[in-house]
Amino acid sequence: MEIQHFCHDQHPLVFNEYERSGGLCGRAVNLCIKCKRYYHHKSCAELPRELQHPLHPKHPLILFDEWEFCKHEEYSKCKVCKENRGEYTYGCFRCNFNLHNKCASLPLTLESEVHDHPLTRIWKFMKFTCDLCGKEGNLPFLCAQCHFCIHETCASSYLRRVKAIRHNHPLHLTYSSREVPQSDSPFCQLCVQKVDIDYGFYYCSSCDYVAHLDCAMDERNREDINLLKLTDGESNELEIEDLELDRSVDLATYIIKKINLGEDGIEIPTEIEHFSHEHDLKLSDEVENNKKCDGCAKCNFFLHKSCIELPRKKRHPLHQHPLTLLAKAPYRSKLFWCNACRQSCNGFTYHCEKCKFDLDVQCSLILEILSHKGHEHLLRLSTTRYCQNCNSCDSKSSQVLRCITCEFSLDFKCATLPLTTRYKQHGHPFFLSYVVEDDSGDYYCDICEEERDSKPWFYYCADCSYPAHPECILGKYPNIKFGGAYTFDYHPHPLSIIEKTKDHPECHECGEPCQEFFYQCAMCNFSIHRNCLWKRQIYYHHKSSAELSHELQHPLHSKHPFILFNKTNFFKDKKYSKCEICKQYCGQYTYGCFHCNFNLHNKCASLPLTIEFEVHEHPLTRIWRSMKFTCNLCGKEDTNYGFYYCLSVDFVAHLDCAMDEENREDINLMKLKDGESNESENEDLELDESNDSATYIVKKIIVGEDGTEIAKKVKHFSHEHDLRLIDKVENNK
Repeated sequence: MEIQHFCHDQHPLVFNEYERSGGLCGRAVNLCIKCKRYYHHKSCAELPRELQHPLHPKHPLILFDEWEFCKHEEYSKCKVCKENRGEYTYGCFRCNFNLHNKCASLPLTLESEVHDHPLTRIWKFMKFTCDLCGKEGNLPFLCAQCHFCIHETCASSYLRRVKAIRHNHPLHLTYSSREVPQSDSPFCQLCVQKVDIDYGFYYCSSCDYVAHLDCAMDERNREDINLLKLTDGESNELEIEDLELDRSVDLATYIIKKINLGEDGIEIPTEIEHFSHEHDLKLSDEVENNKKCDGCAKCNFFLHKSCIELPRKKRHPLHQHPLTLLAKAPYRSKLFWCNACRQSCNGFTYHCEKCKFDLDVQCSLILEILSHKGHEHLLRLSTTRYCQNCNSCDSKSSQVLRCITCEFSLDFKCATLPLTTRYKQHGHPFFLSYVVEDDSGDYYCDICEEERDSKPWFYYCADCSYPAHPECILGKYPNIKFGGAYTFDYHPHPLSIIEKTKDHPECHECGEPCQEFFYQCAMCNFSIHRNCLWKRQIYYHHKSSAELSHELQHPLHSKHPFILFNKTNFFKDKKYSKCEICKQYCGQYTYGCFHCNFNLHNKCASLPLTIEFEVHEHPLTRIWRSMKFTCNLCGKEDTNYGFYYCLSVDFVAHLDCAMDEENREDINLMKLKDGESNESENEDLELDESNDSATYIVKKIIVGEDGTEIAKKVKHFSHEHDLRLIDKVENNK
């Protein structure tokens, strides 16, 4: 089929149903064979050249293509969406009135989850205030029955009910202040700022819990389950799940190996086996000045008593999934970036494997409410889509601890600063100070001798009148314990993390000097930057990819062979680097056809032919076809290249849904009906059963002065030796 199009009158356009390179929407296209790169979607090519529209009844609107509007960008802003976009646009040049094709053909009526009646679009520019979000607009949707007025985006963006991570019950969408018993404007429990209850908000009537619309819908605050059909009675199951998880995480992380009786008859564990270490840990009463803790005599392994008692699994209000305590970060660098304080760490991490989310220990201990000596009122956790300023350091963060009374905010980095600390050979402790030491107006750090801002918190030794920046006292990397021994595939010997040296050794990889924060081998004088080591680790782990075939014939794209490309080729132009199966950007090695912009990850191209599936009794067979279907696992309707299908019954699944074990477990619980399987009754029970092993074993107990048993020695999961309890740790250890 051929057509002659107004914007390409040199040659006719030929319809090709298999071509997917047509620009924005990815549908089948009409293309010019002679001009090769000139494409039009079939639907776009068949648009009428002239349009009468109720938003501009004075003159007809004329269709212009994207190239024409690139020449006249100042005239190309759409009156509906207010955006300049490279797509077909209807315009009146006399009045400078333009409508994108998509905006000109928006639906006249809308069924919205947020309202009980049908909504009708008013094709007239009129200023109105949206009854849901409280913001102004100019093209309303109106309910003829109750005169409810709403933006189109609001009508399609919000849910009737949502489940916030930080609340046990579902929150109901309401836009009636009569449902809220408070006389004053309440505070949003998620961002700790006032809610205007004259417009829409989310509300739990059982707990008088209020949240902004956008706060409750923020993916960081919202559980990824659909509560549309969940009744209030069923919501109690969510509370039960959390209680079961809470009970499970209270299990000990160590085994007591030895117990002593204290002076008051209390048993004190003095030797324990901890999940983090292979040797037993002994309890120590004191650590001498500048001496490594002898808690693990064989390898200088040291753990605070409070770290020994950390739960192996826990929930945290900053993340929707349970977090698992790991002794080391599961990354090649052996380091992790804390998602709360945004600092590099190499200690214990509370980790979510599914989301690659990490919290260091100190941040994990801060929950929803914090009492801090630096502020007179209680601080509440506030998570927002925008950044807020910390009153201590003036840094910006979207998650802070906020005061309802006086608009004071504190980020996690400042909230976790130690209240007291020591500095090298200085004889006295330093205390965290919140106000300047005098009214002189001149403030300096006595360590770096640079001028100090009077607003940020600082450390101060009152005995010596000695002020200092927190970074000067704690170091540039306060959450990194330097030294240690880390094994990497790239080097045959263990490497230690070095803070800095005077000689600046040459990096074995790039040849540049290593000035700070690098890895070094004590056995062979090997040094390497951390970034260079990370890059070499990537190359090392993909060494087997060198054996991949340079050319591949695949049934999903039989027209041309695929050529193997590496990541460097693809990152030059991201629009050509998405895998057609998983829709993710291509990684280290990818098979691609540049003729057709068709790419496949190596792993996606070699998915197994059949898989056994936990939630389905029959094996699923991989089908390499592009078809429109509704996935039985995630419920989404999609057109995908390839899927898994059951040949016995009508069961179809996205490739990534079928291969994702965690997703399968989540979907299993969501899809099973009551009574069909006992597995669906307690989602977290199976998770909890795997956590029955303690994170430490008490090896030795002593009895304290009040008769309480104290673990003196434990075996912790994070270290191979036993850890001993000590009463005092000096010099920031």
